[in-house]
Amino acid sequence: MTDYIDFANDEVDDGLFNGCVPREDAPGDNFAVFSSKFRTIPRDEWIELPEDESNKALIQKIKNQGREGTCTANGCASGIECAWNMTFGTDRWVELSPISLYKQCARGPNTGSSVSCIMKTARELGALPVDTPENRAWMESVGLNPAHVMDATGFSQRYPQDWEQTAQHFRVDEVFDIESFDEFITALQKGFVVSYGRKGHSILGVRAVRKSGQWCIEYANSWGDWGADGYGYDTEQFVSGSIRQYGAIAIRNCHVPTFMRQLDE
Repeated sequence: MTDYIDFANDEVDDGLFNGCVPREDAPGDNFAVFSSKFRTIPRDEWIELPEDESNKALIQKIKNQGREGTCTANGCASGIECAWNMTFGTDRWVELSPISLYKQCARGPNTGSSVSCIMKTARELGALPVDTPENRAWMESVGLNPAHVMDATGFSQRYPQDWEQTAQHFRVDEVFDIESFDEFITALQKGFVVSYGRKGHSILGVRAVRKSGQWCIEYANSWGDWGADGYGYDTEQFVSGSIRQYGAIAIRNCHVPTFMRQLDE
């Protein structure tokens, strides 16, 4: 396995789909800049956390965007799920629909979208749960409308009536613009996940690892059974060259719905 994947060539050779377009805003325009809130951890203090102690353990399912250019929404939906699982535990995982985010930022199934637009949607509107029997049963048990669901893929889907009432419960809260590789690693060390784009694709950084003597980002991809059980690695060179063009946004936490507080009382 290589340290990085050439996404552009993979798309041509293997029929895999990307869909990340350059960001239309600048760092700080819509999200707080990471360095304005946190001290960057010096490199000699970086550590490689075991998988079961890192945010990788929070991911319950690798997403599959199929033949749609929805990678930004898949990465962000996984990020919201990670923040939710960190807050409430993986036994209360709720699988979220990437297409419910993507339709707010794209004109069609393969026009693509930016990391920043998808993250703004995740912060301001939220995402809907995926339409599964398990999600519907759980939603009904906590007082949510079980009809407020969407499939994971399928751009032609329509939103359920009054869908925003449910989506507001599945939002990110604090998010931060990452401007350097060192900030990226720092965010991972602090327990955040980072949705980022590079070379026309978007993925979710979950863990800092050492490979071949250099620090890399381990990420969850959205191509289903691909790479190392759905995961891959990015080098500093590839991450640093794309952060400003495509954006890298760290998710610190999620919105805490009232009904979830009540479950713990």
